[in-house]
Amino acid sequence: MDDPKNDDSKFYWDWYKHEENLFTNRSNLFLVAESMLFAAVATLRAAPHPTLTAALLASLGIYVTVVWLRVSHLHHTRTRKPLREELHKAEGRRRAISESKDGKDISEIEIGWHKSYFWIGTIMPWGIFAAWIILLYNSVSSHFGYRFWPFH
Repeated sequence: MDDPKNDDSKFYWDWYKHEENLFTNRSNLFLVAESMLFAAVATLRAAPHPTLTAALLASLGIYVTVVWLRVSHLHHTRTRKPLREELHKAEGRRRAISESKDGKDISEIEIGWHKSYFWIGTIMPWGIFAAWIILLYNSVSSHFGYRFWPFH
């Protein structure tokens, strides 16, 4: 007879790999969308007569970035984190590779700053968000002739 714990382990590993694949695909989608918007804004900003279209596209970029941050946050809190806990319970071998040097379980410590998920799902979108804010302000100030920003 099959060991149900072994079946759970396989199920949770497969599900975890599936979620990692979804995260990678979503990140690629958002990065491509952001890149296309950045290219469009750069093209419009290079025009001899600035228009508010660049500001509109920068606003769209801000919206896309906020969606990216929200999707990443929900994916982590509602799917990845509970799934990782269930995987930890079902997979005995995971404990051998998931303990810190002082013997504490890494899943309980919640070390996040060194994980690629944190960088790609949080830090990168916040950096892109800051760039969009600068581009939005720059586009609006160029159009109306404001000269308060040093990046003209």
